[in-house]
Amino acid sequence: MIWKLIGFFILWLQILVANAQDTTRLNLLLRERAKIHQEYVFLNAQNSNFWGKKSKKDLLKIIDTLKGIIRKDSEIIREVNIESLKRQALITVEKERIQNQVIDDKQIVNDNFYDLKSQLNSLQNLQKVKQKELNSATEKINVLQNSRNKYDLMLALCVLTILGLLYYIFKLQGRLSKKKR
Repeated sequence: MIWKLIGFFILWLQILVANAQDTTRLNLLLRERAKIHQEYVFLNAQNSNFWGKKSKKDLLKIIDTLKGIIRKDSEIIREVNIESLKRQALITVEKERIQNQVIDDKQIVNDNFYDLKSQLNSLQNLQKVKQKELNSATEKINVLQNSRNKYDLMLALCVLTILGLLYYIFKLQGRLSKKKR
């Protein structure tokens, strides 16, 4: 994440530097055009002919100055187009980078979602297995409890039978000892 931020910061600095250089070049061209335009205004104001009109030499200078203005305007337009293309290229690169980042982020989210879903399924399966084991153990406990209850009942019945027999034996022995006397 930090490397992405550093990369974004460097790209941003490059954009600023490129814009500053382009602006400087464009400002330079605009200043040169302004000088040429001032020269044109100065030459256009000259009337050095004998009759107070512009001479052929003045008109040729004016035409050369106008040609210079046109050339400078062409350079300015070219510079603006280059700057526009650079900005479009930077915007396109940034847009593609963001789209790639979004695709990567979606892939990471999908992978995480798949992993979490897999973990959830395995935990649910584990829970089912544990529930089956618990149910099986509960059934075994119930079966053992029922058999224990049967054995306890049989034991109690045997104890009662033994006690009854002992009582009968002692009673018979008591009768025998009364008859022997």
